[in-house]
Amino acid sequence: MIRIEGQWNLVAWRRVAGDGGESYPFGRDATGMLVYTDSGGMIVMMARAGRGKLDTHDAVGGTEAERAAAYSGYLAYFGRYEVKGNEVHHMIDSASFPNWSGDLQARTVRDRRQDSGAAHAADRDQWRRRGQ
Repeated sequence: MIRIEGQWNLVAWRRVAGDGGESYPFGRDATGMLVYTDSGGMIVMMARAGRGKLDTHDAVGGTEAERAAAYSGYLAYFGRYEVKGNEVHHMIDSASFPNWSGDLQARTVRDRRQDSGAAHAADRDQWRRRGQ
């Protein structure tokens, strides 16, 4: 069985179009963390580098435009996971993108020593185990 428990750092989140073209939704310098617990829990967070700060100390404060700009550069979700063969299945309880809440997303583990790979639909996310 593949052992993926622990903390992983984002290497890249890219999208691949049908014609093979690539884009990076949060830029090539995006940051992120993925944690798999040994009890079957998981959490993913990804952010655009250099997101501007809001002129408030209230996490739900600021103007609607400020919040939209700040939060459109951030993606997070949590839930449970299972390893099945060379795939890890994310059963998403809740997500900052509400359409993913309740989803099951399968990812292929490509290089067991470093990366957790192919993501949702045409997305490709690449992770490296912390400390490697």
